[in-house]
Amino acid sequence: MKSLVNDQYKRAKQPPTGIKNGSDVEELLKANEELKTKNKKLAEKLALQKLEVDKLKNSESQYKSLLNSTNCFIIVDNELCIEEISEGAIEIDSRLRLGKDIIGYFRVSEEKQFIDCLGLTLQGKACNKQFVAYKTSEKTPSDKFLIKLSVFKPGFQVAVFIQKLPADINFDLTKLSWLATKTHNGVIITDADGNIEWVNNGYCNITGYLAEESIGEKPYYLSKDFHYAAFDKRIIQQISAGKKFTGETVSYKKNGSIYWLHLDISPVFDEKEELTNYVIIETDITDKKETEEKLLNSAKRSINILEGITDAMFIINNEWKFTYLNKQAEILLNEKKEHLLGKNIWEELTFSPSSKMREQFHKAFDRKVDIHFEEFIEPSQQWFEVHGYVSTEGLSIYLRSIHSRKISEEKLRDKNEELVKINNELDSFVYRAAHDLRAPLASVLGLINISKIEKDENKRNEYLDKMTDCINKLDNFINKIIHYSRNSRLVVNYEKLDFHKIFGEIFTHLQYFEGVENVTRELNIDAQIPFYSDKVRVTEALQNLLVNAVQFRKTYIDHPYIKISVETNYSKAKIVVEDNGNGIHDDHKDKVFNMFYRASEQSTGSGLGLYIVKEIIKKLGGTIRLSTQLKKGSTFTIEIPNGR
Repeated sequence: MKSLVNDQYKRAKQPPTGIKNGSDVEELLKANEELKTKNKKLAEKLALQKLEVDKLKNSESQYKSLLNSTNCFIIVDNELCIEEISEGAIEIDSRLRLGKDIIGYFRVSEEKQFIDCLGLTLQGKACNKQFVAYKTSEKTPSDKFLIKLSVFKPGFQVAVFIQKLPADINFDLTKLSWLATKTHNGVIITDADGNIEWVNNGYCNITGYLAEESIGEKPYYLSKDFHYAAFDKRIIQQISAGKKFTGETVSYKKNGSIYWLHLDISPVFDEKEELTNYVIIETDITDKKETEEKLLNSAKRSINILEGITDAMFIINNEWKFTYLNKQAEILLNEKKEHLLGKNIWEELTFSPSSKMREQFHKAFDRKVDIHFEEFIEPSQQWFEVHGYVSTEGLSIYLRSIHSRKISEEKLRDKNEELVKINNELDSFVYRAAHDLRAPLASVLGLINISKIEKDENKRNEYLDKMTDCINKLDNFINKIIHYSRNSRLVVNYEKLDFHKIFGEIFTHLQYFEGVENVTRELNIDAQIPFYSDKVRVTEALQNLLVNAVQFRKTYIDHPYIKISVETNYSKAKIVVEDNGNGIHDDHKDKVFNMFYRASEQSTGSGLGLYIVKEIIKKLGGTIRLSTQLKKGSTFTIEIPNGR
């Protein structure tokens, strides 16, 4: 092995071919040349002295540097003979002697690579590879050494750093060393006190520290501001108990920059179960952490957006469990997210989900399609537009209130229905009005023509009476139209009502109706609480009901009657009009409030009376109900809000 190294070194030192070592000089010039030679030798001697001084200074500097880095080293010359031995090296191997060949002390496992590295170092070139060696005196390798070569004086000396490794360590260090050189992860081996004994190139690349700077030190001493988190309290507590530690932390590189690392720290015990070493594997996960931080920041921004929107939003996973809710969803569902997260949606909803909601949610999961529908949510008593978006994680639900829109749509629908009703009524009104207006006029015209040719004065007077009836009928019909028009156009005019006075006026009007004198009237008014409403409308409605009661009385009984009761309170007035007249057949009961509807052949009216009553009560915000039985009579019950 030594001869291979010497050959390599001699080849490196051999001068280029073609240079001659002698010269032919004439003797005549010898005297002059001797003088020049003496001067030249004197200059060379001075130069050599200066060079020796510089070498001495350089050697002293290198030696001090060497001592500062480690005390376990050997200095060898270009013949690989030992020139210097440190005390630490003697403690490791007491066989070492000055002037002896270093190759005789160690057997290196990677001999060829070691020779190549040694030859390069003798030429002043760096070789950063480390080698595992054994004592040559041992048949069974029990003492292991870690060897690293370094240039001490280019072309003259080599520093050989040695480090003893535990013989009983419970892993194959050779294999570990080989594996450690192949990985980009940092591998550190410390003794039981945490002093670094060995590091791989991955560690050097990650931290920026050289192996020489690290060996013999504790890891956290190498870290800026002692922030090497591998030795913080939580890790020390774990490994001191003889347990493995795995986790992520922050550390500093040699240049002061921060980096994230994943640590695996394993304590190593000998056969006596005594702690001998720690093996630390660290992985630079800075890029991963930066990516995670970007994703986290992006997620935070998304959450802030979701928390700020006015829509309610929640996410359920494939097991129907809540995984996220924003503030609006908490308000809508009337539950805190802390209670709902991880719970089944169908078990935790505070309202009964409609079949439509269940059907749509199952459709999204089963068919893997997005959904869109409208739903009325009970807790908020509002309509919502529901959008559901499917993903591999589950279903994202967005609920936007459309209550204002639905109210507007409902009002528009009511308006449209009212317009349809008005158009239908207008068509019917035009037809019936034309008929009911023309019929009396046609009768009057006919009676006038007959009167012109009638010579009998009694007959002419009879015709005049009939014309008067037709005109009164026409006038009554026109009044009905006026009342209907006024009710639909004019606003409600509230005033305090005196029901005794109102019924007095109605009875005065009724005294001219045929047969009214035979009808018994019973009035019972309990109006201690003042009642406010539209007097004109209330009077018109009650008058129409009483006119109908008189008109449809039973003429064949001795005691037809009309019973009227009025009761007021702070919220409403209840008015009941009861008669024992002919009553109404069930087939007509639901139609008597329609425009121009006549339920009896006995009727000679326009068919507008009860229709106008219904419209008046509706305008006042009240209700009217009919209870009737054929040949037994009818009862109308009116309830009108108190407008006080």
